[in-house]
Amino acid sequence: MIAQACGVPKNDLWTRRTFASLLQLIPRIPFSAVRSDVFYVIPGSPDWALTEPDLLTPEFSYLRLIENR
Repeated sequence: MIAQACGVPKNDLWTRRTFASLLQLIPRIPFSAVRSDVFYVIPGSPDWALTEPDLLTPEFSYLRLIENR
C-alpha cells in the first residue's frame, strides 16, 4: 500500500495532488512500522507560520515549491 503510493512519476513528485494522496495514508500506517518521529507541518495560525521572507533565507534553501496541480 505505502510502496505503491510512493511510486510517483518524477514529473508528479512536487504537486499538491501527490502530497494529498500521501498524507491520506498516514492514518493507515501501523505505528510498529514507524522508524522516525520527524514530521514538519506549518500550523494554520498566521502567528505560528513561517512567512515568505522566512522561507527565502538560506536556512530554508533545501525546501522546494509544491506545484498547484
